[in-house]
Amino acid sequence: MTCASGNPSRLNDAELTDLGLSHKLPTTIEQSMDALDGDTELRDAIGPHVVDHYLAMKRAEQDMLNAMSEGERRVWLMDRY
Repeated sequence: MTCASGNPSRLNDAELTDLGLSHKLPTTIEQSMDALDGDTELRDAIGPHVVDHYLAMKRAEQDMLNAMSEGERRVWLMDRY
């Protein structure tokens, strides 16, 4: 089975498994940070201190963003990124 001409997001679990796709990418920043935190191979490749510092910074940034209104958050993100 191939999905070259279709939308892979519409495949069911069996079709995804047939294609060797067993894990979906994180959909939130929190899920992404948790995935990075738990990925021992990537931690070893990058360096645990680098990962720990990056996650601390991103978590602090997310706490700050969560305290902002949607408009403030939009302006801050557009100015920064």
